[in-house]
Amino acid sequence: ASWYDGYLNNTLTLCHIELLHSQASQDANRVENLLCAMPFEVASRRTQHKRNMYLAEARIRKLEFEETKLFDEHALDGIRALLSGLLSAFDLHKEKIKCKQLEERLRSVVARQGSPSFLAEV
Repeated sequence: ASWYDGYLNNTLTLCHIELLHSQASQDANRVENLLCAMPFEVASRRTQHKRNMYLAEARIRKLEFEETKLFDEHALDGIRALLSGLLSAFDLHKEKIKCKQLEERLRSVVARQGSPSFLAEV
């Protein structure tokens, strides 16, 4: 199954490139849907963690495009839980830095909403 894991990693890289070039919420939503549809049950734990990091980034990116001041608290909790799990799962320093950067992006997006209780939890 190592060839399959390599295939998933390559696909993840392509999804991440598409996410980095997203220009609207719909673009980030498309990447999120692709990540959710990919069969990661047989992937290595590391590949699953990488997928979750990109999934969190796609969800944050969608929020960055939102014009609303009110976000779905359930969605915010889900992103926070993904990032929290990743911080404890990753061993490499650079991956922890990336997760911390995603937390900061989430914090700045949520600051627009002005929810001090949520900001304290991020």
